[in-house]
Amino acid sequence: MASDRLAGLGAGLLGERIADGALRSAELAASVVKRVAACGDAAGWFAWHDAAYVLRQGEVLDRYRSTGRAIGPLHGLPVAVGDLVDTRGIPTGLGTTLETGRVPERDAFVVERLRAAGAVLVGKTVVAELGTAPAVHTGRGTGPEGRPIRSGAAAAVAAGLVPLAIEADTGGLMIQAAEAAGVVGYIPSCGTLSRRGCFAPSPTLSGIALMGHSVADVALLGDALHGHDDPEREPAPPPRLRATALSAPPAPPIFALVLPPVWNEAAGDRQGAFEELAALLGDRGFAAELPPPFADAAAIAETIRLAELSKTLAPYARRGGLSDGLRATVVAVDAILARDYLAALDWPAVLRAGLEALLARCDAIIAPVAPGRRDDGPSPDGGGFDSLWSLCAMPSITLPAFEDRDGNPIGLQLVARRGDDARLLRNAHWIEHFLAHPQREE
Repeated sequence: MASDRLAGLGAGLLGERIADGALRSAELAASVVKRVAACGDAAGWFAWHDAAYVLRQGEVLDRYRSTGRAIGPLHGLPVAVGDLVDTRGIPTGLGTTLETGRVPERDAFVVERLRAAGAVLVGKTVVAELGTAPAVHTGRGTGPEGRPIRSGAAAAVAAGLVPLAIEADTGGLMIQAAEAAGVVGYIPSCGTLSRRGCFAPSPTLSGIALMGHSVADVALLGDALHGHDDPEREPAPPPRLRATALSAPPAPPIFALVLPPVWNEAAGDRQGAFEELAALLGDRGFAAELPPPFADAAAIAETIRLAELSKTLAPYARRGGLSDGLRATVVAVDAILARDYLAALDWPAVLRAGLEALLARCDAIIAPVAPGRRDDGPSPDGGGFDSLWSLCAMPSITLPAFEDRDGNPIGLQLVARRGDDARLLRNAHWIEHFLAHPQREE
């Protein structure tokens, strides 16, 4: 789709070229603008894009560098920002016509960090209405190779328009979006990144998703977004995500292979992909079955999500103008009882303790992103693990690993203890390299 020499290059390589003086920020910005203009589907992926604004940022960054001052870790790198994330002076419509014309006066914390790191903001990507569903509005175009898009940010990365993107996430939906687009998607541990200025439909399940072409690239982005935003807490040390991700583990990691409750109903291609992974890993992986309470994790997460949506959606429902689908969600929200919500909130700590017991036996959990569609019927309902990791506030990352018979990506999801993000990324990078060179001993 994008044909110039810079299209599809990873953030790490582009950053090295800029740092070495082999590439100017203005040149890269112009390349991105050209690609967006040439991509017919891009109009359906961006809620806002201003070519002149992008070019101006590149020129400003080049002038800054000409002064001889130190440059930031993302200097000149193009980044797409989802439309649930506030951007100063740039329309942020939250995916709804009810917020058309909304222009924040202050950046979200993660956008402040992007600007401080020298990133070029390419535009605001389309999102689901008020961030409450995995798919964007119908009729807004398709993703690369004609796939339906679940996130404009993921589609923009997959198409080579930008090397990096960030988006607000609820319940792991952006992990699904990254898998569908065939890119790397990483959701840090809850509390790692400040959510100030990010629309959170369900605060308990909400986080920030980082997308890129490789584990090293999302680690680079994660390092840049880390910062201090709470005067009541002591500043945390830099996480050194990229340096750790690229380092060799002290020993080849061991993985627990965990399947969702309805895996027997999953698409045959997905089952085959996971069986192939198990065979490749050999004694570096072992099958693990979660206790019965985990079968209810999706229902627990959905109870929490709907209960918290009652507060989020109430002002919009009173104004009218919600889509039919979101009005149906409002009806479902009204059916959630307070006692059921409070009971559901007791479960995350219990489930997290069970997962940590499993993680004491391995370096990371590997699980499918979602069961997918069966050959002879609809996709199993609630059969994935995406909401479990968000419910337990644990970091997760998906890697494009296999393809189904139609050429659609099949991703693998790695999970670690809360706060163990650097180690998770190191193990994910190991898997990334292992799958590219399965015959090579590590």
